[in-house]
Amino acid sequence: MEWMPEYAPWAFFLIALPFGLIATYTDLRYMKILNTTVIGLTIAFVITGVIFLPFTEYLLRLLAGFLVLVATFLLFQIGAIGGGDAKFAAAMAMFVQRHEVLSFLLILSIITLLVVSIHWLVGKLSFAKPLTDKWDSWSDDRKFPMGFGFGLSLIYYLAVPLFGLPA
Repeated sequence: MEWMPEYAPWAFFLIALPFGLIATYTDLRYMKILNTTVIGLTIAFVITGVIFLPFTEYLLRLLAGFLVLVATFLLFQIGAIGGGDAKFAAAMAMFVQRHEVLSFLLILSIITLLVVSIHWLVGKLSFAKPLTDKWDSWSDDRKFPMGFGFGLSLIYYLAVPLFGLPA
């Protein structure tokens, strides 16, 4: 993020953090990513982006968000992902730098594999049943709460330059 002021990565991280956590929680609990979460994340990017990004980069990120929305909407139409997943992916895409798309996709893949494993394991643990029985994501074996992976991937991606995490 060398073309932004040095505090800009902190701004993007701190603004996206609550939305990533909310998407994770609501998708685990209710199997839904709320429209208010997606709209909030989008508005947060629109405001923060116009402040911290060069105008051309800002427009390209808005275009990337739109293209991701089109692609994920098609996946939603064939039943591959949920509608909230499609919208959150588009909002999340605007936070990813163009030259880091492959790194982000790698982070997304690894975190998604980890959370799928964790979700499955917690669902199998007998002592966790009282906690998970009322959570929709553990009662539907046919679906997985992608907001779990999406939210944590966005948070991790934005934390990488701040905390020196591996990308």
